Amino acid sequence: MVYTKDYLANMAIELARNKNLDQITVKDLVDLCGTTRQTFYYYFDDLPDLIHYALTRETSEMMLRAARGGDPDEALRSFVQFADRNAELLPNLLNTRYHDDVDRILLEFIRVFLENLLQGPALGSIPEAEREFFLAYNAYAIKDVLLCWRRERHEDTEATVRRIHRLLEHEFRP
Repeated sequence: MVYTKDYLANMAIELARNKNLDQITVKDLVDLCGTTRQTFYYYFDDLPDLIHYALTRETSEMMLRAARGGDPDEALRSFVQFADRNAELLPNLLNTRYHDDVDRILLEFIRVFLENLLQGPALGSIPEAEREFFLAYNAYAIKDVLLCWRRERHEDTEATVRRIHRLLEHEFRP
């Protein structure tokens, strides 16, 4: 059973795959879903709130896998595949007046993903101030690699996973 909140999120993401978020209005969305603006605002404050919810729902499985401390390459692979699946969507979310909101959401997800992925003695041994810098630096780098660099060079998933893994491993070497 799909609940109204999830249905609104699903339809907004589908619209944003083909249309810039700036061109989507709450009215367009509720008309498409056969509901009312009041229903939309019952669940969400605004479109960025809906996008945050939708991306959180999309990435929650990846976050759980990374938090469980399984195979780091598999966790990275799932993250790269998420970016691939959303290759049309992410630019349509970022190239809008909501850029700062969407950028912040993506960076937050990548940072938490990295923190979960790199749990344990290696990350814990980095002083707190350096740890925050390490996570922020790598979150920005990975976001740009996934959104820009890979597409320009048409690099495959496995090559990107290997590169990111090597870079993260190198960060921990004395």
